[in-house]
Amino acid sequence: MKTLQIIAIIALMLPCIVLAQEQTSRQKLSEHEDNFRVNNKNYEPRMLKAGLNSHKELDSMLLYIYYEGDSVRDRKWEFSFDEMDNKTMQANYVWDLENNKWQAYGANFCFPDGCGKHEYIFDSAGRILAHITFSWSDEWYASGKIEYNYNEEGKLSLYTVYDWDYVHNDWRQSEYCVYRYDDSGILSWKNEYEWDFEQNEWVRHERIEYNYDGDERSTIETYYHWDTIQRDWTYHSQYEYSYDTSGYQTQKIYSRWNSDQNDWKPNSKIESNYDDGRLVLEMNYHYSGLNHWEAENKTEYSYNDEGKMILELHYHNGGRWRITDKIERNYDTDNDITMIVTSGLIEGNLEVLMKHFYHYSSPATGIDHLTDDEVILFPNPTSGIINITGLTQRAEVKMYSIQGQLMKSFTQVEDLINVSDLKSGIYILQLSTNNGNLVRRIVIEK
Repeated sequence: MKTLQIIAIIALMLPCIVLAQEQTSRQKLSEHEDNFRVNNKNYEPRMLKAGLNSHKELDSMLLYIYYEGDSVRDRKWEFSFDEMDNKTMQANYVWDLENNKWQAYGANFCFPDGCGKHEYIFDSAGRILAHITFSWSDEWYASGKIEYNYNEEGKLSLYTVYDWDYVHNDWRQSEYCVYRYDDSGILSWKNEYEWDFEQNEWVRHERIEYNYDGDERSTIETYYHWDTIQRDWTYHSQYEYSYDTSGYQTQKIYSRWNSDQNDWKPNSKIESNYDDGRLVLEMNYHYSGLNHWEAENKTEYSYNDEGKMILELHYHNGGRWRITDKIERNYDTDNDITMIVTSGLIEGNLEVLMKHFYHYSSPATGIDHLTDDEVILFPNPTSGIINITGLTQRAEVKMYSIQGQLMKSFTQVEDLINVSDLKSGIYILQLSTNNGNLVRRIVIEK
């Protein structure tokens, strides 16, 4: 019974812990980017930054599962970053107990990045252009892709989701989302569409409309679903946000549309308290009717002197507050995360359930990334031959189309790259050595 209890707790907590790790390793979100995160839409650009305080680079993260004091390897994540600190690759592995080795872990569809291998392509401004996901079957193979487009102001205007058609051996569109902004550049609404493979046509799926206060903070987000019978958008759900005088979000209310009463019905609420700009308490409520909210869960947060979160305590209200689990974070002398320890309530006691260990590359060489002073590529534009100067070791080279499709991959040891087999157009070249990565936009003109 105890074993089943531990497995159930880990299964429930792991997605939350992975999200917490990502938030810990990311840089602080801007207000506009935070709106994307709050909306919890898998396919939208998220902060894919290393977010470190030193010159180290995050190489991998290991998860160990604990049972009665014994630890077992469970999962591993490997990472790569470019010279702008953007995450360019994440690969996921599980521990094979039978063969005592790490095994690539990838299902058929792994968006956003919970399993499989993921490669990310960015432009020179650091905006993500493509997210390619790979599944595993004896080797990595491309299985999904997202392409991102931006308007003249650099704001996200469209993303398109593709999956791999194994019958026709080509990418096929499955979803897309259109974004629209007002004259001030503030997001007004977005529409999501899905491809109906039976009817062979695009169908509306979801619409979100945004309202803001005078400080351009999101106050109401209204979700609509497409009614195929009425052929119109119908209310589905709504989020309402409140802020304090410092601009921190203090309340979030979630409501669902009650079509019988033709009105919004409150469902849940989160209240947040801050101390000197740091989140210290979150209260979760459930609406019980008659304008009454019942407290269900709460989370308390603690920080070190540098402002890094070191402890989360989670409680549940079952007539009285009772601690259910805690998350502890440890940092090195550079104040970069090194370990996350998660404990859960087992038979009345808090026991360690899992530990995440962060491993970084050593800055011993003093060179974290390749720069234009070290490696020079020319000419650009090119008719088919790219010269390289400054390359002192073997390099892995990948050429992507501007839509994110891998066009060419090879090991480079000479002082020139032959891309004459590619058509005229704009490409993204990614060059990787032991000293770092170099990402450049290459124009081929014939």
